[in-house]
Amino acid sequence: MAVLVRLAACLILLLWPLLMESPAALAENQRRPEDLKFGKYTGKVESAAVSKWLELDNRAREELAGGDYGAAEKSFKEALQAAESASSIYPGVINSLLGLSLLYEKMGSRGEAERTYELGMRTAESLWGAQSLRFAYLMIDLAWLYHWHGKESGAETLFLRAIKTEESSGQESSVLVELLNEYQLYLRECGRVAESERIMHRIEHLQGKLSQP
Repeated sequence: MAVLVRLAACLILLLWPLLMESPAALAENQRRPEDLKFGKYTGKVESAAVSKWLELDNRAREELAGGDYGAAEKSFKEALQAAESASSIYPGVINSLLGLSLLYEKMGSRGEAERTYELGMRTAESLWGAQSLRFAYLMIDLAWLYHWHGKESGAETLFLRAIKTEESSGQESSVLVELLNEYQLYLRECGRVAESERIMHRIEHLQGKLSQP
């Protein structure tokens, strides 16, 4: 009996930080598909052909946000055709593939969402290389997809790989802070509160250094 009591006490201590968070706070911290970019492009484009792609891609995302999934799928596919016709891989093909992945996720087509995002990643890798910071940044949304689908090993591997790629630049940047923050949110969602808090301490330390003149 004494052993059971000690075990129960240890379990309570481990779970206490999570138990103390209100349901509203937990829900607020949870990542949802609409919280992420999934390739949304906000920069400028030079040519009329790429402008046509951007118009179609933005329309698809508006239709998706409005719940018109059929129209959004049609617009994303038209955007892909426009990007391919303009030979615009980025911005263009990669962005619309990731947007189409988001659409499939919202539709509940999990396998199609993963396959489409992975195609976008392969396209990005061929353009930028597997060690580029741009490529690393794209890993985050796919990591969340894997997490939502219960593929925790794949999810954590991508979070850590993205962080390691940014760290390999040798600079402590706001991008590294952002990647670490996504990872700590993931850990918290997995109930690994102590690990999440250790990452938060690192983030606070980095932010302090970055704020110095």
